[in-house]
Order: sequence, then C-alpha cells, then structure tokens
Amino acid sequence: NAKEAVVGVDSLPANYEVYEIVSTPPAVRLVGPESVLSEITGIDIEQIDVSGSNSSVQVPVVLTAPEGTVLLDEPEAMIYVDIREKQESMQLQGMPIEIRGLADGLTAELSDTEGDIIITGKISHMRRLERKDVTLYVDLTGLVPGSYDVEMGVGIADKTMQTELEWILSVPKVTVTVKE
Repeated sequence: NAKEAVVGVDSLPANYEVYEIVSTPPAVRLVGPESVLSEITGIDIEQIDVSGSNSSVQVPVVLTAPEGTVLLDEPEAMIYVDIREKQESMQLQGMPIEIRGLADGLTAELSDTEGDIIITGKISHMRRLERKDVTLYVDLTGLVPGSYDVEMGVGIADKTMQTELEWILSVPKVTVTVKE
C-alpha cells in the first residue's frame, strides 16, 4: 500500500507533483490460512511525508506481516516517490521551415514551407519559451541536385532546454528538390 502511505502530496511546492510511486520489491509473499490471505489487499507501511519536496524521495520501510500471516521475504522494502515539476505543452502553428547547409550555386524547393509543432516540457521551461526561440529547419549539407526526403530538425535557442523538451512535428519529413 505504498500509494496510501505517501502523505503531504497536497503540500508540494507549486507546479510539482508525485509522478510515480514504486516499491522494491513490488510484491512480497505471505503464508497463512486461506481465509486470512483472501482478505489481504496489501501490507500497511509507515507514512512517508513528502510535504515541501521538490525532488524525488527514496525511503526504506519495515514490512510487518498482517495478523495471522507470516512474511516469507525480507521484512524491508524501498519506496521511491518520483516527484517532478509538472509538464505543460505549447502548440506553434505555421512555423516557417528554414533551409540550412545548401551548397553555393544550388537552390532548393520544399514540399512544405511551414510546419506545426507541439512542445512539451517542465512548466519552468515552457513559461520562458517563446515562438522566436523555436526554429524548424532542414539540413541539406552535402546534397547534390536531386529529390530527397529529409527529416525536419528543431532548434531551440536555449541549448539546455533543447535536451529537456519533447516535441511532435506535423511534418516530420519534407521532400526537398535540389536544383542547380
């Protein structure tokens, strides 16, 4: 009953949430009369107070077999409470697709010149992110005249954010025709 043992969830800092609660081991074995075992839905453990926490908590707990049963496994479990900053999403529509890396003397036509993107990340990042910070592009470095399906790239001005954000593109690939 690890979920029931976690208290203080309503006292986390603003924009934080309990994302997941994991017990290791996830289950234990008990022996006892069938009439007693059939009534057991979990083993009660001591409360884990996460009030004010803005990072995950890992706590060892002692397991006590319910009355009339015997615990066959180790009498200790590790409870991991994954506390994370809440996520938020932003949709940007009609973003122009930039051409990068095109060799001198060549031109390129794109099957799509604009794309939409849905970006998801921590609220603290998303509240700082603006449309001007996001770039959609195709990298044509090394391409010679011809037709290609090129994956769309996403550039975020803040490189730290770039590694922590996730996105979905309306146009993940663009057909590019390179001409002389």
